[in-house]
Amino acid sequence: MKKKEIVLPQIKFKYSSLTDENGERLRYPDETCYFCGKDNIIFGGIIDAHRKNPKIMCENCAIKKFAKDNGYKTLKVASARRRRLFDVSYLFTDMITERYLKKHEKFNLDDISEKEYNMIVQIARDIFNAIDRNEKERIEEIFDQKDIEKELNFYIKDLFK
Repeated sequence: MKKKEIVLPQIKFKYSSLTDENGERLRYPDETCYFCGKDNIIFGGIIDAHRKNPKIMCENCAIKKFAKDNGYKTLKVASARRRRLFDVSYLFTDMITERYLKKHEKFNLDDISEKEYNMIVQIARDIFNAIDRNEKERIEEIFDQKDIEKELNFYIKDLFK
């Protein structure tokens, strides 16, 4: 089966969350999708972000655009692959958070300050951004989360020792 036809499984997070307290995806009630006109959208992206009037896109329109731009066979495959673009970096942040908490004998995010958490996120962002783009794409295509974690551990094996 070709990679453009494989539905990648959802990555599970321990600390990162894109849902509200009820487990629902976060919505933006004050935003309207430029393309389909729907309100109260799940945010999907921005077109012309650096211009005076950026265009907000809902997740559904972003998935359709991603599928078309990248030649995915179905929206389900495109959705899973697009989600992976973000989720691998969130998983990386989760892994660094876990290391930090263990190093400092903490048990959850409530045990650290906002300043500490922001520092963790910045460290994760800096390290992840330094990973070669082709290497990130290779990791994003890995099917099993445990195998993704093994690959990402290479980049943080000496962190917080």
